[in-house]
Amino acid sequence: QAMPKASLADTETVVVPPAAVKRKHQLLPSIPPNRGLLDLIPKKVSIASTSAPLLAVCHTHQRHGILKMQLRLKGKSAAWSNVISCECTVRDHGHTYVVGFVLEHGHGWYDRTQVLTLVPRFLLINALDDHALDVLMDESTSTSATLERHAQLPWHFAHAHHRNTIRIRFAAPGWVWSGALHLHTTGDQTLRLRNTVDRTTYLIRISIKLEGPQYRIVFRSSTNVPPYRIENFSLETIRVHQSRVRISDILLPHQTCEYTWDEPLKPHLLVVDMLPSQADDNSRPIRIGVFSMDDIATFPTKSLAVEVRADGPTRVLRLTDVMTPFPRPPMGKKEPAGWYLLKLHSLSVSLVDSKPSELVYVSWNTVAFQATWTEHMAQLALHVSVHSMQIDNQVRTTRYPVLLNFTDSPALDATIVRETTYTSIEFLRYVNVMLQPMHWRIDGTLINQLAAMFVSPEDVQHNTAPTREDRVRDFDASIVGLLGVPRETTVSKKLYFEKFELAPIQASLSFATSSSSTTASSSNTYTTNAVQVAGVRQILQAAGKTLTKIHNAPLHWRALRWQHMFVPRETMLNQMSLHYQHEAYRQAYVLLGSVDVLGNPVKVWHNLRGGLESFVWEPLRGWQE
Repeated sequence: QAMPKASLADTETVVVPPAAVKRKHQLLPSIPPNRGLLDLIPKKVSIASTSAPLLAVCHTHQRHGILKMQLRLKGKSAAWSNVISCECTVRDHGHTYVVGFVLEHGHGWYDRTQVLTLVPRFLLINALDDHALDVLMDESTSTSATLERHAQLPWHFAHAHHRNTIRIRFAAPGWVWSGALHLHTTGDQTLRLRNTVDRTTYLIRISIKLEGPQYRIVFRSSTNVPPYRIENFSLETIRVHQSRVRISDILLPHQTCEYTWDEPLKPHLLVVDMLPSQADDNSRPIRIGVFSMDDIATFPTKSLAVEVRADGPTRVLRLTDVMTPFPRPPMGKKEPAGWYLLKLHSLSVSLVDSKPSELVYVSWNTVAFQATWTEHMAQLALHVSVHSMQIDNQVRTTRYPVLLNFTDSPALDATIVRETTYTSIEFLRYVNVMLQPMHWRIDGTLINQLAAMFVSPEDVQHNTAPTREDRVRDFDASIVGLLGVPRETTVSKKLYFEKFELAPIQASLSFATSSSSTTASSSNTYTTNAVQVAGVRQILQAAGKTLTKIHNAPLHWRALRWQHMFVPRETMLNQMSLHYQHEAYRQAYVLLGSVDVLGNPVKVWHNLRGGLESFVWEPLRGWQE
């Protein structure tokens, strides 16, 4: 089901004349005035109930085995839409309804059935605890719809020429419409709402996430970390406003204010002007400059000194007098209020299958864990170091008795410094992880036995005679689809990294298949798990025929470094995954060149280069001595 676009009441036929546009704005930007008394009357529309069927569906080319679906509003004489795709447009008397679909397999007994679920393209969710929101539907008539607290609203644009943007305000007197917000821009952003009666402002957090074909727009309360802050440490009165925006803020001497962009779709540039110091002075304001808040830099001007710095996840624009230096925070190190140190001489873990037979032995030597914290746990520092680490292959017939070992010590060294004063975000001041160069020697026999160990017959056992209750439960779980996603009640904290470093990873890889890996599949010991690990064994056998042996393939992953990065947890993990995937694809030729079936050209090149170096440099070194 999809929500229809609500229309205005039949009784409202008031035609609002177009507003006159000034050719030149006034000298001091201010809040735009209302058009008249008609603009003060809120125009609300009601959204239809979701219980009634709203769409009619037809299909074509059923005889040819191709299913093409088209939609139109049920009970109306509107034309059929285009053939359904990821974004289907239904038109009816000048109105446009955008509908998406989710095509996925069912659950349990219906895992071979593909379920098609129609969903609205946009879904607005109000997660605020104490405010209802008005969403502007049509700017020409100021028609709006109300989104109550902890409510959801399927959203459709009234006309096709709309740019998929909305404006919001609190459903209370005095609040004016915010800047335009583009619904196709995923991520988190902060929007400022203004009240013209008491001159108060409110920073609201908006999260836009694409789940399948549906954009979910969640409105949440602002955190204690604003995106920007303006500090006037001078003796002058400052006026700031966004470029090409009339709304401005006045800062008196030694006054600060939290700031965000009033119009997110306009240039993110801040215009700073210095106002006359006396009230009866009618001279023009002095333009200090136009600054970008995203770049950390210092801008020495003639009248004031301007600096953009980072205070955690907040960008700070600081203005001081030219003769006054920038106030710098003290660089003294905070004395720890407490510490904890744990040292383990050795730690080992063995992996044993059901025979029983030991397969893997993992050992760590000289493991140290240290934690220090300041007063009131304002800062917590964790340090972990492992002097040496080794993984042994305990299979008796293996050609590689050592699966993993490091060439130097400490094998692992990690440091994390976390600030606990921020309650709404995870503030990580410093993260550093370093791994020494390592050697991987993988035997196909071990992989085969590990697959047989972790895949049990109970994991793939299928009940051929399900009960009626099982079928009903699987059917209900299959038809829910994207509509059954629970509402977002908990707020996921964003991560801020002041400095994040993952050291380069160097590894040499060797791989070989053993004759026992092919004979183990026919032994009586693993006959019970032959079905479960058949796919894994086929892959290993295919790899054994083509990649008979890989000898010391040198692999290198470049370092990953971030500074002043403020992202959600999912985005951080995605960027890390993309980084290491790209590094792996970049050196795939090294892995292919280390295959013995091709003569191992990488090994030949290393031997040739070493021979040339010895042939040239050894005589020179002997002559110098």
